[in-house]
Amino acid sequence: RKLFLTSIHGRYPWANKPLPSIQIRHGSAANFDALLDYVLKRAQFRPFSSVWNQESFQRKISQLPGFQLSDFFVAFDNYDNMIGCMAPWSSRGIMDYIPLTYSLRAHNFRQYLKFLWLFGLTHRLAKPIASTGRESKMQFKHLTFVNADNEDVFESLLATAFETVSSQEFLLYAHVEQDYRLLPPQSLISASQPYALYSVVPPDKEMPTFLHPSLSENPEIESCYFF
Repeated sequence: RKLFLTSIHGRYPWANKPLPSIQIRHGSAANFDALLDYVLKRAQFRPFSSVWNQESFQRKISQLPGFQLSDFFVAFDNYDNMIGCMAPWSSRGIMDYIPLTYSLRAHNFRQYLKFLWLFGLTHRLAKPIASTGRESKMQFKHLTFVNADNEDVFESLLATAFETVSSQEFLLYAHVEQDYRLLPPQSLISASQPYALYSVVPPDKEMPTFLHPSLSENPEIESCYFF
């Protein structure tokens, strides 16, 4: 099953503002129950879901050092129904990522981001050791608990989350190819690295359903579990 690790580095000048009908708030004790119910509702359509009750929800949060309920961005519609959520989380202090060198394609993309940075549209990537002789840490935040009812909600959440990170950081999340709600919006400047899910199956066994392309059921894949 093909999946992608996608990074968000900026917004094009023609990017639409988040829809006014979508209200985005921080997670809090006031909306905790609604947030839990929404995550559990979405989990039933996500094989490998790491949340199936309140205990597992709180345990997942506790396994991400420094994570707080207020890190959640929660989207509501005009009727105050929850329609999406995500929570940026940084792995700094646990593991640092230092680029040694970049491929030609990655180098060109870094230069592209550097050029657009001059116009205030992007955040720059760290320089590799090969070019400077010094260690520069990659600065990014993983998007966790990513759920959205549709593409507009996802784009609004992404745009809001990107506005909160520092000028040196980018966002990172994972999604499978058929999960159209989570495809990177064209209004945002992004890059994607392909990966895949594999399963060794005996010849007399059926292939697992999570490997079949599906629009309704897509595995939960957290980018923070990649490394």
